[in-house]
Amino acid sequence: MMIKRFLGKNVTEAMNLVKNELGDNAVILHTKRIKNSNIFKFWEKEKVEILAAHDGKQESKQKASKPRDSKQESVMAAAGGADFRSRIFENADEDSSPKKDYSSIENEVSNIKDMVEQIKKTLSGNAPIGGSGDPTAKTLKGEITASLKKKGFSQELIDKFIQTVSEKNEITVDNFKQLFRAYLQGELDSEYEAFEFKNKINVFIGPTGVGKTTTLAKLASSCVLNENKKVGFITLDTYRIAAVEQLKIYSEILNMPIEVAYNTNSIRESIENLSESDVILVDTAGRSHRNKMHMKEIRRFLDSIPEKEIFLVISANYNIEDINDIVDEYNFIDDFNIIITKLDETSKQAVVMNVLHKYKKKISHITFGQNVPDDISSLNVSEFIEKVLKE
Repeated sequence: MMIKRFLGKNVTEAMNLVKNELGDNAVILHTKRIKNSNIFKFWEKEKVEILAAHDGKQESKQKASKPRDSKQESVMAAAGGADFRSRIFENADEDSSPKKDYSSIENEVSNIKDMVEQIKKTLSGNAPIGGSGDPTAKTLKGEITASLKKKGFSQELIDKFIQTVSEKNEITVDNFKQLFRAYLQGELDSEYEAFEFKNKINVFIGPTGVGKTTTLAKLASSCVLNENKKVGFITLDTYRIAAVEQLKIYSEILNMPIEVAYNTNSIRESIENLSESDVILVDTAGRSHRNKMHMKEIRRFLDSIPEKEIFLVISANYNIEDINDIVDEYNFIDDFNIIITKLDETSKQAVVMNVLHKYKKKISHITFGQNVPDDISSLNVSEFIEKVLKE
């Protein structure tokens, strides 16, 4: 017995979906209009929902019998239609004696009861995700996946969530958000700790155009204005005159020294020149993670800098595949933090959770605008989960 829910903009569209998939012999079990109460489709207009069933077999021809009323026909059709009736008549023909075998009839009645219970659960929103062959489960999984992907969650994270919770057979439409929130809190390191530089030398790497220089300026401003620390700049981004000039402007405003390094030898000299600084922030040139020569150059620079902390800066408006490629290419580094920038430029803020879930790296900061020093904050995972799920 196949039971499936169909959604359409109107009755005609929904009925056409039923007819196209289940055929003319489908039994309509339930029809109603859905407003914006469905947690998966809260952003859409009113729709029509039809719950239909089909036994998946061709109806067998049989002799005409006395007419049944509409309620009787619906129950018979839900139980398997003509196929059910033919089995009853076959049993009657085989044994017309008083000692009849009613086991097949009892099985059919039991199946009807099970089906009715399943329908009740489906209509009430309490049907759990079952096995992969359950059409109701497939529909619910599809709705969950569509809802989470619209927020930007990766397919990998969604599949892991459904697999983990389905093992307990407890996920329903009603408890979905609660279970997903609990799953994220359990899988991700949600204990908040205000960020503080642990090392004197801090190096910022990443692709071109992700906002490394602006991020450095924000962090430097916070150190000077909020923590009263002495900060020094080193820039390796000699490929872009604008990058050097931009840092020079910030260094003048904040009264911070700046050094320009052109090779590994000059990096060491620059670090010595900034020996009186409490914190040294090193800006590197943007490099394509797909260019092997560029990646070798980054390795040489990093190897020449002692006792450093590394921050990989990536943009939130990259797609998840590109983000994964970038992080994977930088995995030659034993340990690094991640800064995700430009969250104000994407509607899919869940990229933050995707990175945390896949790589188990610490995301030290997120940025959400160009204003220095305001549009940056350390990441509070618990608060960010709530923010994304409420959107």
